[in-house]
Amino acid sequence: MSEPLLTYVMPLSVTILAGAVGKAIVDGGDAIPIWEAASLFFWLWSAKNIAVGPLKKDAGIVTFFAGAAAAVAHQGFGAHVPNWIGAVASGLVTLNFGGAFAFLATSGVDKAFARFAKMGKSKLWTSIFYYYCAVSTVAWGALTWVIMDKRN
Repeated sequence: MSEPLLTYVMPLSVTILAGAVGKAIVDGGDAIPIWEAASLFFWLWSAKNIAVGPLKKDAGIVTFFAGAAAAVAHQGFGAHVPNWIGAVASGLVTLNFGGAFAFLATSGVDKAFARFAKMGKSKLWTSIFYYYCAVSTVAWGALTWVIMDKRN
């Protein structure tokens, strides 16, 4: 089975996010632009999932919405987005990924493979998704912390 390109975009995208968050932690930089860009990117990905598959229900369409809307308002119209909105929205994304990771971690490999096989996903995709959810939970959690640390 040939893997679609987005199978490999999952680990790449979360690696870029984790690196940007790590840099913001080390440098003490503003995390809001990271939150906005990541939210917009992942919201568009969620919209793609719903529109053309494989997921017809993707919680990311809701959880990434605040960040995507903030990105458009801030970058497109110069609106100020308070950090507390970023922290709450990023925390919601953390819970979303944490829930997916908890499901995968507690359901066992065979059950996870069987569930995703129904959507035409391979064992490789399921394995990548497992680690993607784990790293995403940590990265979005760290992003939430960095945003909260810059209260205004």
